[in-house]
Amino acid sequence: MRGGWYLGSLAVAIVAIALVAGGCGTSPWGAPPSSAPPTGAGSSGPSRTPEPTASPEPTPTLAAMVDRSLLAILPEQVATSAVEEDVDGEREFAADPGAAVRRYAAAVVGDAGENIASASLAIVDAADMGTLFPAWRADYDDAACAATGGVDDVSMTEIGGREVDMTTCVSGIRIYHLRLRDGTLVLSITSIGPADYGAQLVEGLRE
Repeated sequence: MRGGWYLGSLAVAIVAIALVAGGCGTSPWGAPPSSAPPTGAGSSGPSRTPEPTASPEPTPTLAAMVDRSLLAILPEQVATSAVEEDVDGEREFAADPGAAVRRYAAAVVGDAGENIASASLAIVDAADMGTLFPAWRADYDDAACAATGGVDDVSMTEIGGREVDMTTCVSGIRIYHLRLRDGTLVLSITSIGPADYGAQLVEGLRE
């Protein structure tokens, strides 16, 4: 399954942490290494809407695919950092969404330091989840771990009373996958840094 879940902000975050951790410094997306945080990371106030001048107007494809209401399931902030819409990630996804995905949204939260989490939310038909989820998880994990040594471990864990699929990269990057809303919503989170903002996102889910 083609990786329409390769998020723009996630790519930047992974490259940044690869540099910090002494990784190869090259992203699997071919983008030049950058230590800059994703758009919206580290801002002081809770906001889910980018400034009007921050990005060009959505394309028709993006407008048809993206459902910002999905972000309401996420907490408004983690620690003191706002959880914000990842418009760049949504644009990248909309360019190659995959046949099974009906609606999509992306978010990012970071503290402008070494902690960052990038979330991908997708609505699919419940009947498709059984075949979609394993491919989604494998593609997402491979992309997220590729720049920092690959996948190290795949397991199950419990966070905030929820059963969560967890992947750990060789570098220590953590990836969480959840199936919500009776199997129609898949949430994937990549978490970088000792504070584990990804786990905190799961703990704060509003469902």
